[in-house]
Amino acid sequence: MTVEERKAKHINKSTLWYIQKHIKEGKKIKVYNKTKERVE
Repeated sequence: MTVEERKAKHINKSTLWYIQKHIKEGKKIKVYNKTKERVE
């Protein structure tokens, strides 16, 4: 996801970093439904 896409979807930088880090490590991620809808 590019910076422009992230800003357009109103996702914080730290939230995106958290999601990416946990996916790379193979861990489960916990996100609020509001953020989940924006990412999908």
